[in-house]
Amino acid sequence: MSNYQAVAVVTATLRYLLHEAVKNALPEAQVTLKRPEEDGGGADRDRPRINLFLFQTLDSPTARNSDLPTRNPGGGLTRRPRVALNLNYLLTFFGDAENSHLLLGLATTALHQHAFLTPQDIQDATSSKPSLQGSGLDQQQPPVRVAPLTFSFDEFSKFWSGFFQIPYSLSVAYQASVVLMDSPIEPVATLPVRQVGSRGVPRPTPRLGPLAPVSFPASGAPPTIDVEGDGLVRGDMLEVGGTLLTIGAGPSGGLSVTLPATLSPGPHPVRVGITVSLGNPPTPHTVLSSTERELKVRPTIATISFNAATPAVVFPPSPGAPATITVQVVPPLRAGQVATLSLFPTATSPGAGAKSLVLDGATQETPGVLSIAVPANVTGTFFARLGVDGVDSELGVDSSGRFTGPEVTIP
Repeated sequence: MSNYQAVAVVTATLRYLLHEAVKNALPEAQVTLKRPEEDGGGADRDRPRINLFLFQTLDSPTARNSDLPTRNPGGGLTRRPRVALNLNYLLTFFGDAENSHLLLGLATTALHQHAFLTPQDIQDATSSKPSLQGSGLDQQQPPVRVAPLTFSFDEFSKFWSGFFQIPYSLSVAYQASVVLMDSPIEPVATLPVRQVGSRGVPRPTPRLGPLAPVSFPASGAPPTIDVEGDGLVRGDMLEVGGTLLTIGAGPSGGLSVTLPATLSPGPHPVRVGITVSLGNPPTPHTVLSSTERELKVRPTIATISFNAATPAVVFPPSPGAPATITVQVVPPLRAGQVATLSLFPTATSPGAGAKSLVLDGATQETPGVLSIAVPANVTGTFFARLGVDGVDSELGVDSSGRFTGPEVTIP
């Protein structure tokens, strides 16, 4: 590939092609490489001339990562790092109206004819320039392509306004792409891959089935859940809320896993993973599958009482001492979670006009203990249901299908 000389060689080749295009039609015309503000004024602007100006270089979006990876796992360089550039040129045509238009036609025709810089074009352009020989650009594959850039009049006006006190001149823009330049660093030779393959038959990707909602018992002991799906075996891993758990044998002959005691109530993403050996020497790694399920951990109301945190407060409360309901929840909420307490009047509610209501903003002052303020006009006996992040606790049901609790009485 090319070396650091490539940009200068592209410019020299374009200048050579433009010079060859105009030398017969307008022998007095020149091809210069000046900045626009270096152009002379007055009579100099009427002399036939094409000015070739490299105004921008850009990383090639399609070729900038063609050299990845360049290093082996040990950090050794396996191939030379490569820079991929697109070069944007401004062609400005000077002379009277007739000559500038002639130069425009000659230049655009020549660059359309030489849409790719051939090895012969590059060699002819650098034959009299020793400092540009040996660039390797004539061997680059794919060769450098030259194509016009489309600028609107407004874009051209903004472009020319960047040059101080320079009047606009007839111009066109071209892009030379892509220029590949290799670093001179010598890579380190590496041994070829001796054998490709695996030592066993690859397993199909395991698929995890739906997971039933689960509740912690009031004692706080972590529950065990059944795990169902396709391609699952004992010893696979289950990621629950960021924690890896080992899948074991269930009591009914299936698969199960015991949840961690620190798992908070609410929904948790669950993925299944398999253990594979990677590297040399082989080291076990857990590879998680792409299938993901949701496990809903219901909060459990272990105890609930009215004014338990402030037993000296009477109802209705005096100003500054609101009545509260205290709930002991299992498992405790994690930091940042807020619970909602829903109250449903029982059939034997002693309170006149008792109605269902939702009390928002239950906060956890100590782990597992929630307190929530009660409006002054609420009385009666209620079934209580606690919700955390859209997951509600369960109500007790007797053999006849009637709700049994948990209950709280607000006198």
